Amino acid sequence: MALAVLEGLITAGRLAAFIVPLGGAGAALARGARGRLRRRGRVAAAAAHGPAGAPLGPGAGSALARRRQAGLTLVELLVTTSILMVVIGALLATFESSQRIVPNDVEWSHALQEGNAGLLRMVREIRQAAAIIGTTPNAVDFRVTLGGQDQHVLYQCDVVQAGTPYRECMRVQAAVGAALPLAASGQPVIARLLNGTVADPVFSYTPNAIAPTFISVTVKLPAAGERSSAPGTAHAIVLADGAYLRNQDLGG
Repeated sequence: MALAVLEGLITAGRLAAFIVPLGGAGAALARGARGRLRRRGRVAAAAAHGPAGAPLGPGAGSALARRRQAGLTLVELLVTTSILMVVIGALLATFESSQRIVPNDVEWSHALQEGNAGLLRMVREIRQAAAIIGTTPNAVDFRVTLGGQDQHVLYQCDVVQAGTPYRECMRVQAAVGAALPLAASGQPVIARLLNGTVADPVFSYTPNAIAPTFISVTVKLPAAGERSSAPGTAHAIVLADGAYLRNQDLGG
């Protein structure tokens, strides 16, 4: 408190009139007050100069404060907005492309799974055939033991699928000696066949169609599928398998 009073007197120029009655104690207080004033002066001088020691002009402190608090300029905003628009556009294009591709892939997967399941069933039963009764490029008629019973089975793969431009593989079965049902009334094993014609058959026989020892089966299916309105892919799914007739009774 005393030093603050002395600093005020020094600033006002009346220090001498106050110190003389105090003697030596007054002189010590005066020296302390002058030292504090000198230190304050140096701090104020340093604040009035820039980093390189150059004096700052009037209002420089407020300019520095404004510069620290300044936002983006109009040019910076426009550039940033343009970059964001380009990035968002690329992301939206990627998302739209994936939205088109996913249904196509799902349809392709369904067509593949269903065709493969029917093909495996057909080949498995042909492999177990005890005797081949008759063959054509798109049908095979054979005798096979199923569940301990001797059965007559026909796979016919040139049956027109109703309401579509495709054909389908149908399976009919009867006890040996009984008449087979019509193929069109049988159980569909593979639907939506692209082949199944004379020019593009399903079955081929080795060494010949009369007494084959190996039967090859080839089915062609559209990859587009039929479960969604997506246009799907234009290519065909081609599945192929075959069976050696290891159990057939050539003696009939």
